[in-house]
Amino acid sequence: MNAMKNYKLIDIIGICLFVSSIILLLIMLILGLNQSIWFDETFTLKLISMSFKDMIFATAKDVHPPLYYIILKVGTEFCSLFISSGSFNASDMFNSYYSLNIIVAKLISTIPLILLLYFSFTKLKKGFGWLTSGIFGFCIVTMPKMMIYCTQIRMYSWGIFFVTLSFYYCYKITEDPNKKNWIIFSIFSLMAIYTHYYATIAIGFIYLLLIYHIILKNRKMLKNWILSSVTIILVYIPWLLIFINESKYFNSNQWHVPTFQYLIDTIGFICSPIYDYYFYFEHTTILGILFFVSLLIFLIYMYFSRKKILVEKKSEKSFFMFIGWGGIFVLFVTTFFAIIFSVLVKPMFEIRYTILLLGCFWLSFAVLLSRSSSQKIIFVPIFFIILVIGMINFVTFIDSEINFKSDNLEFMEVISQINENDTIISLYPSGSLFDDFFKFYFKNNKFFSNENNFTIISEINERLKKGKIWILIPDGNEYEFNKLITENGLKLKGNSLIRLKILAPCHIYLINI
Repeated sequence: MNAMKNYKLIDIIGICLFVSSIILLLIMLILGLNQSIWFDETFTLKLISMSFKDMIFATAKDVHPPLYYIILKVGTEFCSLFISSGSFNASDMFNSYYSLNIIVAKLISTIPLILLLYFSFTKLKKGFGWLTSGIFGFCIVTMPKMMIYCTQIRMYSWGIFFVTLSFYYCYKITEDPNKKNWIIFSIFSLMAIYTHYYATIAIGFIYLLLIYHIILKNRKMLKNWILSSVTIILVYIPWLLIFINESKYFNSNQWHVPTFQYLIDTIGFICSPIYDYYFYFEHTTILGILFFVSLLIFLIYMYFSRKKILVEKKSEKSFFMFIGWGGIFVLFVTTFFAIIFSVLVKPMFEIRYTILLLGCFWLSFAVLLSRSSSQKIIFVPIFFIILVIGMINFVTFIDSEINFKSDNLEFMEVISQINENDTIISLYPSGSLFDDFFKFYFKNNKFFSNENNFTIISEINERLKKGKIWILIPDGNEYEFNKLITENGLKLKGNSLIRLKILAPCHIYLINI
């Protein structure tokens, strides 16, 4: 208690926020590390089930660089030494070893969030004080979409970490351009561009931000900037050549040309708490719009009040303008560039990719908000809004994860009855995300996709001698297929209506004579 008396009120607020962030993160880990996965996560698990050579080759045909998959492959293989003998095998869906490795893979995705909290506790607290550290820690854990993407078996959390640390050490170079800061900045930048192509764009603008500062403030750093840039380009060239070659064969239909609605949805993605956990990707809410307006008002206020707030010294002004506005600059110009490129050249903009830039954004926001603490007219309402949005997002995330876990248990209970000799018929279109998702679960079964559904009817009696036949029917299509089955002297037994992560409801029937 006596120690707390030595802290100012804003420090106590920062400490409380940071402790809250740790508690919320622990709850998130307990509930978020479950076996519920969705389309893209099954793709990740397929990749890391391959050998390193095959995985790298397969990754080259994907739209993302290989670093995350290498990290995940190494992590799961390492953990397998302590979990079970043998290597990670994504084809065995139902044994305890595989189930545990799903949790291990999710845990690896949460490591960057833990590291960012450590970064906040050490670097930010030391450089900016408890309030900045607490605000950033709270935002990086609780702001919209952060919890979702930091528990998925995808590269987003690692991309957030690498881009954020690259931006931070870019700022450190402006304060102290020593060799250590340049090396760390270059390493994090390189790791970011080898994690996600969208992160490559962000790193490009971070380098532009730095050269702008160098030209205005210290041209002696130009040599180091060129050396760092050339090094990054040279090390990235091998994968860039692969990307350019493979991009010729990318299906641009998987991306959409951005429209005005895309802009609204992007705002919703960044600002809207989760309400419907099955449709949280491009979901704009009234609360999200109000949150966006509040942030916009705050930024406008801070811009026009910058002279009033910065009355101390020149170095404070330089620091404030770079770290306080740089992350916001990176978010907006990267998003703007991706949209313009998608409209004029080739579609490549996905709303969820903006998650990679939010670490920078919330870092700059934390610096700005902490520096406005003396301006109660703006600090108090924005601080209160952040708390409300964070807690709404946290509570809804926890609710969604409880539902996911319940749905997954129901799904596992149904498919535990399916043996390797059983045949699976899927009414989902062949090659669709749904089709690939179910093929992942039923890899050891004879699997027939949509175009085979009707030709296999004649083979059903023969296959029933070898094992059961199960059919996957999208909700709303069961009547049509039931009619086809009865016309062929068969019948459907049972009706297990299940709902999976971000999937529409699916009926699983057992076919009987």
